[in-house]
Amino acid sequence: MSSGTVLRYQMIADSLRNVIRSGGLPPGARIPSYRSLMEEHSVAMNTVRQAVSTLEADGLVESVHGVGCVVLEQKPAWRHVGVAILHPRDLDFFTDELRLLHDEFAAARCDVVTRIVPEPGGTAERELLEWARRQNGVLLVGHVTVRVAETLARAHVPVLTMGEPSDGPCPPGVSMVNVDVAGAVRLAVNHLLSMGHVRIGLVNGRASRYYDAVSAAFATCRGEYALDDDCVELRLPVGREKRTRTIRAWFQALDTRPTALIVENGRVASAVMAEFVRHGISVPGSVSLLAITGSADAGHMTPGMTCVLTSALDVLKRGVQILAERVSHGGGEAVRESQPARFVPGRTCRALTRRGGVTMAG
Repeated sequence: MSSGTVLRYQMIADSLRNVIRSGGLPPGARIPSYRSLMEEHSVAMNTVRQAVSTLEADGLVESVHGVGCVVLEQKPAWRHVGVAILHPRDLDFFTDELRLLHDEFAAARCDVVTRIVPEPGGTAERELLEWARRQNGVLLVGHVTVRVAETLARAHVPVLTMGEPSDGPCPPGVSMVNVDVAGAVRLAVNHLLSMGHVRIGLVNGRASRYYDAVSAAFATCRGEYALDDDCVELRLPVGREKRTRTIRAWFQALDTRPTALIVENGRVASAVMAEFVRHGISVPGSVSLLAITGSADAGHMTPGMTCVLTSALDVLKRGVQILAERVSHGGGEAVRESQPARFVPGRTCRALTRRGGVTMAG
C-alpha cells in the first residue's frame, strides 16, 4: 500500500467524520455509496472500504444489510469525575455507597477517581486543587467546607456537593443535592404523633448547619403540633455513638421523660438502644426509638429499627446525574435539589393510648 493511498483514505474518512459530527449526516442517515465516493475522490474501491472501516472502528457508522452504511447515534465522550471524600470519618460508608453506584457512573459514561482528603488546608488543599483541575468534574462528600467548594469553583471545575457545606451556605456556581431535612423531621414527628406520642425527645448533633436544620425543624414541629412542653433536645458533637452513657444519663435525669426519642443517625440510634437495654430501659417498652438515617442497611443500623430514611444513595445517584450533565455541557448553571425522605417501619416504636389523662401502653 502506497503512502498516497493511505493519505487518501484518511482524507475521505476525515471528510465524512466532519460531516457527521457537524450534523450534516444525522443518526440513521446513509453515507454516500461506495461508487459515489469513488467518483467524488477519484479512488479505487479498496480505498473507500478502508475509509469506511475507519469510521466503523470509531463507532460513527455501521453497515446494515440491504440498507447500506448508516450513521450511528453518537454517545457522549467518557469523562473523568473525581469524588473527594473530606474528613473521612465515614469512609467505609461512602466507599460502600460509591461501589453501589458503579452502574450509575457507567451509564453516565464517567470514569471515577476517588481521593481521600483527611484535613483540607495548606498543602493538602493545594494538592486537592491540582487534582481537581485534572478532572472534568468533582463530587464533594463528607465534611465539606465553603472554602473548599469555592476554591474549586473559582478554578472553573464543575463542582457538586452532597449536602450543604458544614460551615455556611453553598457558594454560587456550585451545584448541590441535599435531603429535605424539614420533611424528614416532620415525617418522624407525624409518625410518633399517629402512635399517641406527644412528649418526644431529640438526640441530635452539633457544629454543622445540617444539625442546626434538624434542630430548627424539630422546634417548628413542636410549635405547629402543640407538642408537650417537656419535649427536649440533646445536642452532642461528632462521635455520639461513643457517648451513649451521656445520652442515657441525660434521659434518666429528666424530670419528665419522653415517651419517644428521635435519634439523628442510624449508628447512634443503634448504640443508644443497646445502652438503654443494658441498663434496663426497654425499647420500645419504656421508650420508643426512631432514627433519622442516611442508610437502612443492616451494616449501618440495627435490623428492625423504625426509621425515616434520608437516602444517601439516592442523593449520590442524583448528584452523579447532575454532575455528568454539567460536565457534558462544559459547566452550565448550578443546580440545587432536595431529595424527599421516606418512612421505613420497624419494631422499635409502640403505640400509646391515654386513659384518664394518663399515657399508657397500647
